[in-house]
Amino acid sequence: MGKAFTPEEKTAIKIKLMETALELFHDQGVKTLNIRELTKRAGIAQGTFYRFWEDKDALVLDVMKYRARQKLDAVIPHFPDSLADPAGFLSRQIYDWCMDLKEKVDTQPLYKQSMTLLRRQSEEDVNRVSAIYCEFLQQLADNWIQNGATQKVDVSGLLNVFIGVSVLFADAAQFDRDYFDRIFFTFIESGIRQFLVI
Repeated sequence: MGKAFTPEEKTAIKIKLMETALELFHDQGVKTLNIRELTKRAGIAQGTFYRFWEDKDALVLDVMKYRARQKLDAVIPHFPDSLADPAGFLSRQIYDWCMDLKEKVDTQPLYKQSMTLLRRQSEEDVNRVSAIYCEFLQQLADNWIQNGATQKVDVSGLLNVFIGVSVLFADAAQFDRDYFDRIFFTFIESGIRQFLVI
């Protein structure tokens, strides 16, 4: 029988495994990740991996959620900067995230493999990823309303803009490169403005 971990130890181990997985993903890509190598590099028994994930795909999905949460958390201190132009602020954030991701997908196999994996996931798994964005959008909306920047925010509408952006982003190769950036930003900004009452 394996060692019983405290909740704090479980959290620390899971984060260590995900951080180590990120390093290995960057070095080797998702497809060649070896669980034995991952646990060895993290200094954790191989069996411990299976306390958190049933397989490598489940780990990759959690790592994607972990990175998304980190990116969103980095924006929270900048909420005051959004008050003058809420739609412009959120539009720019989404656009910048997507363009950064597009560059990574184009140049690093890890990101392309991760996007392919995400498309194969069940609706339940995709909803778990969407929940992270929904929580972030609710925090942002609450901040806007409390500070008088907006009267009302349709968070579900904004979440659907995120979903629409991901669909459009996934098919970026179908667009003429000279036009994609402008079309993409216009889609984001016009979508967001529909769901805010200033």
